[in-house]
Amino acid sequence: MNGYQDVISLQSQPTRPLTPTEIQQLQSNNNHILPPSTWTTNVHVLQSSSTTFSTGNIRNVTFGGHNTLGSFTNQHTVRIEGIALPSGLYDSTIFDSTISDGARISQTVLLSRCVVSPGAAIVGCGKVCMRAAESSFANGHSIPVAVETGGREVMVWAGMTLEEASRIAGNRSDAQLIRQWEQNTQRLADQIKCKCSLFGRNSVVFNCPRIEDVFIGAGAFVEGSSVVNASVLSSNDAAKHPHATTSIVGGCFIENSIVQWGCTCESMSIVSDSFMCSTSHVERHAKLLESILGPCSGVAEGEISASLVGPFVGFHHQSLLIACYWPAGRGNIGYGANVGSNHTGKAPDQEIWPGEGLFFGLATAIKFPSNFIKAPYTLIATGVTTLPQRLEMPFSLINASSEIIPNVSPAFNEVVPGWILSDNLYMILRNETKFQKRGKKATQLSADTGHVNYDHQALRPCTVTMMLEARHKLMNVKTACKYMNSKQEGIWTSKEIDGIGKNYMKESTRLKSIQVYSDFVLFYGVRAMWRALNNADGDPHEKVNQVLHGTTQALSFSKGRRESKEDSTSTAKRNFGMLKVTSTATVSERGANALDEWFGYAQQITKQEMLQHKLEWTVKNGLLKYIELQTLFAQNVLLSKQKDDKRGPKIIDGYKDAHGAAEKNDQVVQKAKEDAIVEKRNVMAFLNRYAEMKKPSKL
Repeated sequence: MNGYQDVISLQSQPTRPLTPTEIQQLQSNNNHILPPSTWTTNVHVLQSSSTTFSTGNIRNVTFGGHNTLGSFTNQHTVRIEGIALPSGLYDSTIFDSTISDGARISQTVLLSRCVVSPGAAIVGCGKVCMRAAESSFANGHSIPVAVETGGREVMVWAGMTLEEASRIAGNRSDAQLIRQWEQNTQRLADQIKCKCSLFGRNSVVFNCPRIEDVFIGAGAFVEGSSVVNASVLSSNDAAKHPHATTSIVGGCFIENSIVQWGCTCESMSIVSDSFMCSTSHVERHAKLLESILGPCSGVAEGEISASLVGPFVGFHHQSLLIACYWPAGRGNIGYGANVGSNHTGKAPDQEIWPGEGLFFGLATAIKFPSNFIKAPYTLIATGVTTLPQRLEMPFSLINASSEIIPNVSPAFNEVVPGWILSDNLYMILRNETKFQKRGKKATQLSADTGHVNYDHQALRPCTVTMMLEARHKLMNVKTACKYMNSKQEGIWTSKEIDGIGKNYMKESTRLKSIQVYSDFVLFYGVRAMWRALNNADGDPHEKVNQVLHGTTQALSFSKGRRESKEDSTSTAKRNFGMLKVTSTATVSERGANALDEWFGYAQQITKQEMLQHKLEWTVKNGLLKYIELQTLFAQNVLLSKQKDDKRGPKIIDGYKDAHGAAEKNDQVVQKAKEDAIVEKRNVMAFLNRYAEMKKPSKL
């Protein structure tokens, strides 16, 4: 909470009264003081600025109450939109405020009960004040996420992370955890409680009609907007925090909210009773109401209400998301999506738990309650209306039924587990590229602010675990199909196969989905082995021995240090925590190196999957299978994109000229192809080096 305390401490600095000469100079510069205040008793100078204090840059100002002034000279400048302006006080009315060295207050109707740090600027504003008796600037405020009527409230404070909020909202059975969180948060809020609005170093508030009860952090830029009872965190240290400056511009309205480092609010957006995590943004008339918005996520045009939204969520059009608990994020909400059926006619107390990477298609209508936590990277197709359900099939497609099936509700949709991996792998690779690119800001902020460095890859231990669980359900069917379609193909529902929700699934789909999950679980395993080999030390034989048997020392989970006299397998299991995969985990795997992940999770899975694929458990067989699958998947990425190349020209004239061919022009396709070529070359080089060595060892 240093940002607050640094500004608050300005009030306690020693001061001195004005000299008779200084009073005369101020009066000659057309400055006035309103009775009963007097120049002698009610306007003081900061003792630290006493020797450099000058009245030359204080003109046409009306003072009232008790005010403390710093030093204002032409050598001190503030920058607004790249233009350097001299510090000083001009054409404004100032009450009960402390204004530090090098600040600028000009053309402001009323500045009342404010503390303005060195280099800050308040220019062309209406009312800038502290109206409440005292304020913690939205710290200690409770946000009713997921359940609009209450039940998952999160009490917020400025340094809170998305993961902390997720634990409080998602783990309501732990009363002690919640009580301790709220006590600590209230204590922090009380520590910064202040009777003045606070403006950090080099912050700029420009042409704003209403700024009340606020903390504006260092370097923040607020233009043409209103901010009421809020904290706006920011940093103007470009060298240390290159993406930490916060910007609120274009007629936005922010109230009862906390906006963290590196956020942007633009074009008449509304943020009310909410919390914006670092690097998130709102724009184009967006509404963020009683919600927590995760890092690198953004809202444009649409509305998010009573929700906790994780990182990397795209919300670009008029849509609604309400009563949502989505800590893993990484998803997309299409135009016209209505994810908001939280009112059952009784009370608005229902909720939805989307899974990581869930894609709500155009004009979808999602009925509550719904739980897709264990269906990560699922796509709900355009125009689909889903029934209340719990889906536990990762990488699925939910599409409207194309046929009437006897004895199956016509409201059921068709689910295709694993469809994203088999038919739309392009989507996964494109998302990974986007997450990696957009996550750079969060990564650079994380070291200094304690925020999370998010993993951009979809195939991770938690999603692999979900695939294994889904495959088990698909394989272990205890009964025969009860339903048949017109082609006499077996049809499954959740009565026979747990986890497919209020949907139906064809028998041919079940068999294909089992194979898809198996292929990608194996791919994850052999890829993890290859990464572990690259992370191990020594020559190829030593690397293989370490990966096969754990006979050398593993890297430490936290610092990368060597751990002496300890088997790498036990080290990894301890450090990796055996993954602790939970339905709300977004960062449980963060920080682990490749050896930790291999010994802590992937090794046993890889052995089992190779046996299932009728492969002998050897490193060589695993690596050869890895490059085989990598090449196959790169081809699948191309094929999935080429579907557009084939369909487009049949519909749009000149399609090829405007779009080009996927194999030549598409960056995602090219990257998949190049990665496959590079990995194959590196794997073969490793195997050749191993074969050339004379050490007797079985590969």
